[in-house]
Amino acid sequence: MKKTKKELSNIEFVITGVILENPNLSGYKINKIIEDLGYRQFISIGTTSLYNTLKKLDDFKLILAKTEKKKEGRGPKGILYSLSESGQLLFRAELIKGLSSSREKDVRFEICMAFASLISGSVFVKSLESRIDFLTNEYKKLNDYVLDKKENLPVNLRLIYKHRFSVIKNEILFMKDFTQKYSKK
Repeated sequence: MKKTKKELSNIEFVITGVILENPNLSGYKINKIIEDLGYRQFISIGTTSLYNTLKKLDDFKLILAKTEKKKEGRGPKGILYSLSESGQLLFRAELIKGLSSSREKDVRFEICMAFASLISGSVFVKSLESRIDFLTNEYKKLNDYVLDKKENLPVNLRLIYKHRFSVIKNEILFMKDFTQKYSKK
């Protein structure tokens, strides 16, 4: 029975994104890009988990692994990774989903922003506009809940909700500003 994967963890997402941007990379080079571009600021991934994740992605047929034709340096020939068609489709679907419906303060949104160049500008803007709608609806639901419970909420919880409202408002303002500027380009 063929294994299927319906969504990617943040580590899998970053690795597949790096591979999609740079096909035919060795694990060493993938690791170097993750380090050089600062992805470890968003996800916790060491060398062992990188190779374990590559194995898992290969098991799910989301990446293709082939042995290098020419050996570079010492040691055995390296393995080069590229995304399979199903890996590309899943990555792009996850990218659009992450840009469209990530909650405020969700690291997935930031990771997706890092790979936004892998989709068209119009899809990118549409995804951000969808996220504005999503967060606006979340704000309204949360506000309705707080208004309903306000009299019974202790001060510390009211402060938490006030902070959450502030974060959501700022996230919406950021995306509105960004989409307006990006749409003009």
